Amino acid sequence: MNRQHFTVPTEQQLPVEMGYLLPTNALQDWADAVTRAAQLLAPAWGDGDRPALRTLTFTLYTLGHEHGQPAGDVALDAMRDALSGRKDYDGEPMELKDRIRAVLETQGHVSHTDRTFKETAVYRIYRDLTYQWEPREIMSDMGAGPSHMQHAAGRLTGLLAELDDVQAAGLPAAPTPTGPVTVKVAGKVFLISYGGGGAALQFVQCGECEQHHGGSVLVDGSNVTFTCGNGHATNDRRLTATRVRNALTPYVSPATGVQLTAGAEGEVSLGGDLRVARDDMMETANPLGGYF
Repeated sequence: MNRQHFTVPTEQQLPVEMGYLLPTNALQDWADAVTRAAQLLAPAWGDGDRPALRTLTFTLYTLGHEHGQPAGDVALDAMRDALSGRKDYDGEPMELKDRIRAVLETQGHVSHTDRTFKETAVYRIYRDLTYQWEPREIMSDMGAGPSHMQHAAGRLTGLLAELDDVQAAGLPAAPTPTGPVTVKVAGKVFLISYGGGGAALQFVQCGECEQHHGGSVLVDGSNVTFTCGNGHATNDRRLTATRVRNALTPYVSPATGVQLTAGAEGEVSLGGDLRVARDDMMETANPLGGYF
């Protein structure tokens, strides 16, 4: 068993990355955008291309709604124009961000009132993709950092420049996305964090009956649901889809004796505890690391 504090970074495989974007209740227009983006990126796919897949998906989804056409019919030139639109002085694709956000609002992925803010899983992915780190010190001379979308837009501009309409029409179909996985746990689900010489281990418990022994964790798209042994469902924001899937990789299935992977589907049973890196840890943090 790997007892290093950090795992070998989990390879970002295209079917798994598609799966994060496609919960079982995904709407067809969104699913079409994910599928077309994956098809276009598949020939050049590399580890670390998650932001590119997400940026191109949002671009196709937005253009499809703006032009009133399926994502699969959006022209390459329209994609190129959108990705090369107006930037701010730091190089952020502000015009693209604004167009995407406008369509997401129109399609009901986010709503604001005086007292409430509601968002879908799709909008949460958009926020993560466009987030820019800023220093906590108000008087700091440091500016905001680049978003994942900024880097992705540059990569996509280069990739699409090498593709013409004939080549795009002849691309193989996109791979089948990874489906949901339910992890049945005989023990507890622990959230692990460590750093700076300290560490913390917390268990996930039911928000209704406070049960914390036994139950299951469902990863469906980017959504994670903990269901206790009494059948109550809880959404704990400290549990994230990528970290739960990555947490499976050190385990061996008791039923089959096969090493689990981040691309597991269906139902997986663990005889003991499941340890997952907390949401404030690196995705590659090893929840079985040497602190505990």
